[in-house]
Amino acid sequence: MSISSNAIIGEGSEVSPLAIIEDGVKVGKNCKILPFAMLLGGVEIGDNVEVGNYAVIGGDPQVKGWKKVPSYVKIGNDCVIREYVTINRAREEGKSTVLGNNCFIMAYAHIAHDCILADDVVVVNYTAVPGHIEIGRKAFISGYVGMHQYIKIGELAMISGLSRIPQDVLPFFIYEGNPVSVRTINKVGLERDGKSKEVIKEIKEAFKIIFKKNLLLDDAMKELETNFKSPEIKTIIDFCKSSTRGIVR
Repeated sequence: MSISSNAIIGEGSEVSPLAIIEDGVKVGKNCKILPFAMLLGGVEIGDNVEVGNYAVIGGDPQVKGWKKVPSYVKIGNDCVIREYVTINRAREEGKSTVLGNNCFIMAYAHIAHDCILADDVVVVNYTAVPGHIEIGRKAFISGYVGMHQYIKIGELAMISGLSRIPQDVLPFFIYEGNPVSVRTINKVGLERDGKSKEVIKEIKEAFKIIFKKNLLLDDAMKELETNFKSPEIKTIIDFCKSSTRGIVR
């Protein structure tokens, strides 16, 4: 076990033998750092976080010509980071790679530089999340998914295993395949999130308007704005309007 005298370890946290914690690391309360895990300089972890064997958090961004500038990884409360996960620090000076609260990153997954994951995100085994990706609340990314840098994945979206994601993925829907296409709404996820039957019905109608009516995306958004007023439909509209890479349709 190697713990820097300049690291901060919260009350009740356990650091196992052969774990490495470098200068400047901050570990919250009641965390568990398992054998051979590495927390490198600039990592900040919240409370009740488990870091699995051989996980490496805070490694250099995997980009050519990186200038070795100070950058960070920030992880919220109640996260589980399993064996051999790698989470890289941000590329730009003063920036952070961020995981929200209650994220579950399964074994051998990779979270690259400058990614931002919201609360309750699940990333399944062997999936790599490339640089500058944003993933919304309660999104579920299955195993062996390939993504393009800079895309956004909306909240409560679900991506099936072995899919290839070249563009932004709308909230509330299920995507699958290579080439990827939308399949249906994430009904189970919506129900577990406490959405009402009325809201789920509206999202079903939005699915038809966006994906089944052969409308231009701008025209589909105008129809949604005219016919629906729920916050969830507004979330879809705002997501589409803010997209820079285009939407998977």
